[in-house]
Amino acid sequence: KQSQARIGLRCAMSLSWMEHNLPRLEKINSINEFRVEEEKLLHHLNCLAEEVFFLEQLLLAAKIMAKVESTLHKKMLNLCHSWLRTFLPHCLSKINRVSFGLLNSDDCQKALADDPNVPRSRLKLAVPFVGKDVPSKSSEFAHPDVIIGMTVLAYRYSGLRRNDFNDVIDLMTQQFSQEIGPPRDRDSSRRYECWVLEAGGKIRQPEKIGDGPKSVVSGLGEGGVASKVPGIGVRESVLVAAGESRVEVVQLKFLQKSDEEQMGKLFELFRYEPTVLHYYLQKVVFPTYMRSQNQKLSASGQTVGGDMIVSRRVGFSGTPSDLL
Repeated sequence: KQSQARIGLRCAMSLSWMEHNLPRLEKINSINEFRVEEEKLLHHLNCLAEEVFFLEQLLLAAKIMAKVESTLHKKMLNLCHSWLRTFLPHCLSKINRVSFGLLNSDDCQKALADDPNVPRSRLKLAVPFVGKDVPSKSSEFAHPDVIIGMTVLAYRYSGLRRNDFNDVIDLMTQQFSQEIGPPRDRDSSRRYECWVLEAGGKIRQPEKIGDGPKSVVSGLGEGGVASKVPGIGVRESVLVAAGESRVEVVQLKFLQKSDEEQMGKLFELFRYEPTVLHYYLQKVVFPTYMRSQNQKLSASGQTVGGDMIVSRRVGFSGTPSDLL
């Protein structure tokens, strides 16, 4: 699809052409000459039809937006439109580890060695690349929506790094210690077990199916699955039926970071799991490294020279003294 500006430019050129050539077309008597001009006329009529279609769509969007009363809903619709038409196509057109990507462990250590005060956002968010596996030394993406889109894609392509995985485990164990109730009924434990099952693993010493329809995960909220999985996960049951071997890990209450074997198994399970990645981005990366303000102060030169700073003015900087 052509851009809106290009369609408008072609429409203006078509109108100009028709204004200057329609009187001449009415005086053409030769059939051959008329056929040549007919092709040009049809081309310009198609340009006008594209502009009419665009204006009709714009009018329809305006009528729909007029029926939306909530300001928040209007903002969300505009944001969705911008993402679908602009930001998402732009992000998907880039190549991971060529145009953008995450700094790997070696890149992070090198960046910290070169500059101990390097912005921590460069270590967690996607950064521009100048070539294959060559991240930019200091530049970052400026547009916040582009940063979000590139960061999500970078984590989906490259997966969690070991430091990221440690942050997820620390957050889960901290939440688990702050919650009350039976260990396996706590939200953090249910979320943890859901991640393991979705990644194709299994929990050591699970509840037996014959004891009744024990719900392994339910009410997980953010980062989990809202539906109940009686007895065993859907993906896990498929693996059992296929006879495939699954990685077995301990329950969250028995997990210890000093156990390298269990941590290694979990890292391989969670590294590319979408629910784990989105949970980590939503809870750790974006709130910490994508800080924003609810309000933005802006002013033009005319406003600065108004009553905002001083109540009485005699001139701006550079005003000739004879005028004062």
